[in-house]
Amino acid sequence: MIFCFNELSLQNLDTNIIDNEILEETLLKFLLILKNAVDEDGFPEVRTENGMWGTVINDRPINELIYNSTIDKDLKNLIFRIQDRSPYIDDKEIDTYFYGEDKRSAKGFSASLYLDCPAISLSSFTGEDKSIILLTKEGELPKFVFNFTNDRQFKEYLEFYLSSQHCLNYIANVADLKEQASQGKFWENLFFHDGFSKLELDNNIIRNVVKKLCQLNSFFYSYPDEKLTFLKLREILNDVRDESTTVKNNKQLREERMAQFDGKSILCTYHTSLDSSNRLYFSVNYNERIAYIGYIGKHLTTAKFKSN
Repeated sequence: MIFCFNELSLQNLDTNIIDNEILEETLLKFLLILKNAVDEDGFPEVRTENGMWGTVINDRPINELIYNSTIDKDLKNLIFRIQDRSPYIDDKEIDTYFYGEDKRSAKGFSASLYLDCPAISLSSFTGEDKSIILLTKEGELPKFVFNFTNDRQFKEYLEFYLSSQHCLNYIANVADLKEQASQGKFWENLFFHDGFSKLELDNNIIRNVVKKLCQLNSFFYSYPDEKLTFLKLREILNDVRDESTTVKNNKQLREERMAQFDGKSILCTYHTSLDSSNRLYFSVNYNERIAYIGYIGKHLTTAKFKSN
């Protein structure tokens, strides 16, 4: 997991007005967040504006505070394992987004958006104390980034990264949809049929497709200690329906709903509406907590409905 700093309560790091109690509280929050972000080797990666973390850690009062504070040994060690890299990647211009009514430049948040990672503020500035930050840029749809302001936000963090708010930052058309589906990044519990790369779809319904995929993926995280059922699925995806026995017993109609996944045929009869004429068809394996996305497009034929 990568974290990108926008601020680290820099107003608290001024050595002329430093308050050790405030600073220690700020550092402790920061460390508790990073403790949850270490990789397999125990190294969290952060990106800070202009190498800010390097400046912070080498500042004498801060350095002394870390050694003399009540922060436990593991957290102290974590400080010195942090890999600090600049968010200014490959000279890419990423400081063009703004936040707040006064349209303040959002360099750290912009880097967070570009890297698809959460930001950390721990700041008292108005607007930066919210866990979801709205970024704007002239001529574009608003973007959302997750902003840690305290160590108790991990539930909110998971909910955000499972939501369409997050995914829609990166998916604007059918090409983006196919790319993200092939990477398996946003919807790790969903599997797309073998011919998904050939999908043709009106870009006007992409937002609805993304929302439904995110809802379906989040279903598998919604009841961690309970057995999954169709009734629970309807609590998350409330318009989901299964096909009738008539459809399931009709050879031709069954064939329309069969899809190949790594060469294996799976019947996808669950469906949810995207608009008045388009549907998303899928199958769910409740025990394995996965879903198979078999078809996205015009409403398929039923005994009462003739498909276009």
